[in-house]
Amino acid sequence: MDRILTTFFAFLLVAAAAAVRISELRVPATHVVDGDPLLLDCVYDLAPEETKLVVKWLLNEQAIYQWIPGSRPYPLNVMRNRLDEKFLTAGGPQAEHRALMVVSPTWNMTGEYTCIVDTFQSRAIKSAMLQIVVPPAALTVREKKEAESSGEEEVEVTCEADDAYPEPQLSLQFRNGETIRRIFGNVKRNDEGLYDVSVVGKVSRAKLSSPTPVDCVMTMPGSDYTMTRSTVVLASLTTTPGFDDLGGEFREENYDDRSFPSSSTSLKMYNVLMAFICCLCLLF
Repeated sequence: MDRILTTFFAFLLVAAAAAVRISELRVPATHVVDGDPLLLDCVYDLAPEETKLVVKWLLNEQAIYQWIPGSRPYPLNVMRNRLDEKFLTAGGPQAEHRALMVVSPTWNMTGEYTCIVDTFQSRAIKSAMLQIVVPPAALTVREKKEAESSGEEEVEVTCEADDAYPEPQLSLQFRNGETIRRIFGNVKRNDEGLYDVSVVGKVSRAKLSSPTPVDCVMTMPGSDYTMTRSTVVLASLTTTPGFDDLGGEFREENYDDRSFPSSSTSLKMYNVLMAFICCLCLLF
């Protein structure tokens, strides 16, 4: 009996040693789309007895890549026309096309990546999550001077992020510690699958010092990616605008008002002119 058990465990050890093994799955937790390619690599070890190697990649359980040594790589679905098929890894002909060099990663490449290494004798599987981050094409923060209907003067600040992925989370923060009251938020997904997000908040101007910096902070769920834009608000509104701050129509009316004489000045000039004409009539 002992001899049988010993033989059995020895057989298991030999079988385990002969099986293909994925030693490392190189899938980053986050990739920011900034012009750099995305590298996904599946490092495996093959025993000399292993034959008929096939390497497959899945994204969210959907096949996106297959390679059999001796043939060219075969990208599928979201990876079609997105890979550098000339990219080679070290390790010889049994490993040279195991990795994916994604030239133009897109937001819809987010998800669970699975590498499957099959041989005639065994199989190895390993998975990892990847979050694609598309930074906003624009992140802006601006102040709108406005008063509530009750007459209380407030600062209204708007922050907007356009063309980003995943859905950005925006927050407005005054650096003097005052809490901003969120009054409005909007989320829209455009035709490209990217998000346009805006948030509007208010705080009483009387609670602010002048000037008070205010930050719009953007975070991306599933990653540590952040971005901040800032502006400065004043504790009181400027009530007397300079000439350059006025609209073109108002400047034209202002110019007309200053160019023509007043009605009282015109009357005096008319009386002088009539007296002069009367004098001329008496002389002739």
